[in-house]
Amino acid sequence: MSTSRPEALREHWQALLASEPQLRIRDAAGRLGAAEAELVALGCGTTATRLDGPWDALLKQLHTLGPLLGLTRNDHAVHERHGRYERLASQGRMRIVGSPGFEAWLFLDRWHSGYAVQEIGHGQVRQSLQFFDERGGAVHKIYQTQETLPGTLETLVRQFRSADQSPDHLVAAQPEVPATAEQPRFWPRHDVEGPPPPDPIAAHPAAIRPPAVARAVDRTAAEIVLREASAQAIPLLIAVGNPGALQFHRGPVTAIRRTGPWINVLDASFNLHLRDEQVASAWVIEEDADTGPKRWLGLADRQGQPVAQLSCLQPSARWDALLQGLAAAVTTGGPAS
Repeated sequence: MSTSRPEALREHWQALLASEPQLRIRDAAGRLGAAEAELVALGCGTTATRLDGPWDALLKQLHTLGPLLGLTRNDHAVHERHGRYERLASQGRMRIVGSPGFEAWLFLDRWHSGYAVQEIGHGQVRQSLQFFDERGGAVHKIYQTQETLPGTLETLVRQFRSADQSPDHLVAAQPEVPATAEQPRFWPRHDVEGPPPPDPIAAHPAAIRPPAVARAVDRTAAEIVLREASAQAIPLLIAVGNPGALQFHRGPVTAIRRTGPWINVLDASFNLHLRDEQVASAWVIEEDADTGPKRWLGLADRQGQPVAQLSCLQPSARWDALLQGLAAAVTTGGPAS
């Protein structure tokens, strides 16, 4: 009798975990030639519950849960921010949620499936809601915290529980994305707390809107910027996204740590994990604004896709000097990206 894909995948995953028990599910999926959502679905009936939408209706109830942790990532950056999922704005298929210091733009047309997941980490059970695109890639995850109101997540899961709790998860084929040497398309800069102006994104990711000047700088610029912003107490806007979500942190960064290939922000309410060795190019972008020129740092991968963006929350001569120094180092013969 032939073995089904879920059964075969489960066997291979268990064997992989037996040899590498600390391997993260996203990395395991890549090693197994599977989608992350396929591995999550294997837990239906035990560690996972398949959910049904509509996702908009689910999002509307998240404010009743109290404080949560939002996680948005791409291949090379992970953005984790504590906050409340309060409704700020709705524009087309985009929903904007957040609270002071935290904001997420959620593109629901890219949300193909969702699961409630229980994970064991550091001796604790972590409960979350996880949403995936049509190829089974994670677009946004929402974790319960110690401050989340007891029982509210379980109530929400019961309400949106799907009748289908099989371990199967069908995914669309993953297209090959060629490398590009062109200037990458970055997300819109949004450094004002609260709802963005009308039609903030015509397409996602959005192109830099002229007038804008982009100067290539060393691809290791992010660590310099994070360490200097911490040392000089410069409040930042840090964005990380993927086609299904774009997440913002607004505020200072303090605890900057290097761990192997990752540069990290490890603050109480905000964590950033940036694998900067995979950043193929870094750019200082200058664009006009009502209050004068705005400068920010954009990081891109080898396909020209945005990895992360860092800008200053308010006009700052120290910030301008920091970014001008990055550009000058390349102009005067320093290492280029």
